[in-house]
Amino acid sequence: MTTASNTTRTPFGADSNSATLTDVKRDAMALKDDAASYLAGTANAGVDALKRGAESVAEKGKTVVAKGDKAMQSACDYIGERPLTSILIAVGVGAIIGRLFHKR
Repeated sequence: MTTASNTTRTPFGADSNSATLTDVKRDAMALKDDAASYLAGTANAGVDALKRGAESVAEKGKTVVAKGDKAMQSACDYIGERPLTSILIAVGVGAIIGRLFHKR
């Protein structure tokens, strides 16, 4: 007849569960660190893209302002060279706009 051993066993191998729990905690911390690093990189990339976009808009704004200044100077030059023609054009445009918006 065989005798039972006096060694006590923990249910489901608690020692291996303890090691597994430690591994899971370590993996979770590593995952958290990786996620934080990824999110920081993504945020930095977004900020960089936003800066590039703002710089592009600023450049285009400067271009538009320069073209507007050039057009204004051309208009001023034209009016200075041909004042009567400019007045007649303004009166004609005003008459056309008046007719378009006049209620009948």
